[in-house]
Amino acid sequence: MSENIKLIPLNCPNCGAVINLPENSKFGYCEYCSSQLRYDDGTRSYSVVDQSEIERILLEKNKKEHVAQVRDDKAEHRNKSLLSVQKWWILVFVFHAIFMLLSPTIYLLKSVVAAILIIACWVIMPIVLAILKPRDAWGSRIGVFFLFGVTFTALFYIEMLIIQAIR
Repeated sequence: MSENIKLIPLNCPNCGAVINLPENSKFGYCEYCSSQLRYDDGTRSYSVVDQSEIERILLEKNKKEHVAQVRDDKAEHRNKSLLSVQKWWILVFVFHAIFMLLSPTIYLLKSVVAAILIIACWVIMPIVLAILKPRDAWGSRIGVFFLFGVTFTALFYIEMLIIQAIR
């Protein structure tokens, strides 16, 4: 069952154009002069909406949208930062695993090439990890270099002790 909407013709107070307003509406818009109109209940009297109030409302809306956008941008940055830190830690573990697999070659192969390879890894891997360290990851770049230099050294000596104990 459809309901017929009764239109009430009114004149715009700014330009005098006829405005057809649905009976139950409280707000209207003049198609000719772009005035936004507010209608009171009961008497059907009308007044032009204060333009400064409209601008204040729009500014408040824009402010809320901006705050929401900034919040979303911060959350996105935080997620990207967390992902880059996680990738870096995976790289840290991969480099340590590679070093642990390569370091016994010095003892087992007893060659100059193997010694140069392991020493290069011993120096280069901490440098690469320090350079690739994300800003939000633990410590400073120099601290990371020294920490991983120590861990690679400890891994090397522990592996050498294990290999000597096995032989």
